[in-house]
Amino acid sequence: MKSFRFSFILFLLTFTGWIFPVEGTSSVKLSMDFGRFRYDDSSVYLEVYYSVYAQNIEYQNTAEGLCATTTLNFDLLDAIADSILAKDQINIKFSKNASDDVTEAQGSTGILKLILPKGKYRIRMYHGADTLSNEVSVTPFKSDKVTLSDLELSSNIITRVQDKENPFYKNTMLIMPNPSLIFGESLPRLYYYLEMYNLQAGTANPEDKLLVQVVIADSDGKVRLKKEYHRTHKNESSVEFGAFNVRRLESGLYTLIFAVTDSANNVTVYRRRNFYVYNPDVVLAREEESGEQYINSEFKNLPETTLDQMFAQARYVATSSEISVYKILNTLESKRQFLFKFWKSRNQKKPGWKDEYYQRVRYASEHFRVGTMEGWQSDMGRVYILYGPASEEKHFPSGPDENPYEIWYYYDIEGGVEFDFVDLNGFGIYRLVNSTKRDEVTYPDWQNYIYTR
Repeated sequence: MKSFRFSFILFLLTFTGWIFPVEGTSSVKLSMDFGRFRYDDSSVYLEVYYSVYAQNIEYQNTAEGLCATTTLNFDLLDAIADSILAKDQINIKFSKNASDDVTEAQGSTGILKLILPKGKYRIRMYHGADTLSNEVSVTPFKSDKVTLSDLELSSNIITRVQDKENPFYKNTMLIMPNPSLIFGESLPRLYYYLEMYNLQAGTANPEDKLLVQVVIADSDGKVRLKKEYHRTHKNESSVEFGAFNVRRLESGLYTLIFAVTDSANNVTVYRRRNFYVYNPDVVLAREEESGEQYINSEFKNLPETTLDQMFAQARYVATSSEISVYKILNTLESKRQFLFKFWKSRNQKKPGWKDEYYQRVRYASEHFRVGTMEGWQSDMGRVYILYGPASEEKHFPSGPDENPYEIWYYYDIEGGVEFDFVDLNGFGIYRLVNSTKRDEVTYPDWQNYIYTR
C-alpha cells in the first residue's frame, strides 16, 4: 500500500425542502464534487463535497423528535492498483417537526478534507444502489508561473467570518458547497471561489497588472454573463470569489470560465467548470422552435427504462452536473426532454455523434463483456466508445509470471497516443493502467503491472 499522509475531517449541514418535489418510494441519492488547493511543495489539500438527498423517508419517534438516519460510505482508492487506501462511514440524520408536512426531498451537505501526495486517486461514495466515483489527479502546486486552484462553485459565500471551527471556513469566509452543480429557480445566485498562487514568479514588477476575466458561456459557446478586473503581483497569492445571478438563463448546460492573463510573463492560465441551470419558467424563442423538434424526435415516446439505460451509457460524455440533474428528474416527460436536449446540443457540435456513440456502445457490449460486467462498462469499452476503433492493437498473452496485456494505438489523436490495458487478476477484466493521451490515467511505470507477484 502506498505511504501517504491522510487528514480526514467531517462536517454535516442538514436542511429541508430540497430543490424538487418527489414522488414514489423511499430512496437516497447522492451528489459529489471536489476541489484541489495548495498545501505544501509535496502535497495537495483535497476537499470532497457531497450531498445526500432522501426522498419519502420514514421517520421514527425519538427523544429528539421525528428522526430518520442513513449511512453514507466513503472510500479513497489508488486509481492504478484499484486498492483501498482509506475508508469511512458517515452517519447522516434527518429530522422534522411532527406538524411538518414534508413533500419534498430532504438534503444533507457535507465536506471531507484530505491531504494527499502526488498520485492518481479515486474517491468513491455509495449508499445502497447509488454509487458515485471520481478520479482525481494530484500534483503539488509548485511552479515558476502563476497557477490556479480548482474552481469551486458554491450555493453561498459568507464573508468576514471568524468561525474557524466551522469546516466550511476558508480564508475568513464560509464557502457553502453545492455538489449537485445545479443552480437557477431554487438557487438563483451562483457563487464561485478560487485561489491564485505564485503571483510573484517570473520577471513581473509588484505593480504590474494581471487581467482577470470571469465568464459564463452557454452550450453553444456564447458568452451570457461576464466580469473583468485587475490584480497585481504585489502578493504571492490571492483569493478570488464572486457571484452571478443566473435566474434569467434558460435551462441547460453552462460553463464558468476563470481566466488570468499575466502580460508581464506572457502567461495565460484558466480554470473551467460545467454546471446546470434549471429555470423551467424561462423560455426563449429558439426553445419554442426546439419544442417542435422534440415532438417529432425519437425521445418523445421512449419508455423510462430505455431512457435510463441510454443516459447510463452516455455517462462518459455527461458532466457531473448533468448526472446530478438526471437523478432527480421524477417524471417520464422530464427525462424525455432532458435526454433530447442532451443529445441535441452535442449533435450541433458534432453532427451524427449520438448515432455513432450508441453504435460504439453496442459494439463494446458485444466484444468487451466479461461475466456480469456489461462491455460498455469496462475500461476497454469506455475507450472504444470515446475514441472509436484503434489504429493498431497489440495483444500479449500471459506467460510465466506475467499477466496478459494489450496496447491500443491511436495515430490520429494528439499526434499519436496509446492506451495500455493489463488483466491484473486473470479474470479477463483488462484495466486501463496508463495512457499517453491528455486527461487520461498516466503511469509511466505501468509495465510493473505486467509481472505477477
